[in-house]
Amino acid sequence: MHRAKKAPKDEHWRPAPEGAHSLAHRPLSARDISNAEQRLGFTIPSVLAAVYTKIANGGFGPVYGPPGAHHWQWPEKLLPVVHLGSAMFFCSDCSSDDGMVI
Repeated sequence: MHRAKKAPKDEHWRPAPEGAHSLAHRPLSARDISNAEQRLGFTIPSVLAAVYTKIANGGFGPVYGPPGAHHWQWPEKLLPVVHLGSAMFFCSDCSSDDGMVI
């Protein structure tokens, strides 16, 4: 009888408990979004606001995911949504509600 080998343990991945969010990445409230929009000076596209309020405020996505708050200067109405590393980002163009990623 042939026994199947166990898959090697992946020490880099551990499932989070169901419904768990770290305090750093908990979903935002509508008030949090409104406060952020006031600080930014523009409206966050609705699809991006839905991600932040229904999924999490960062901590997910490809590579490094959405960046946290940085004190960097960004071009007007560009919001970084994915940090690719080495100071490279995908940004949402917030000049319209479609929030095209550039």
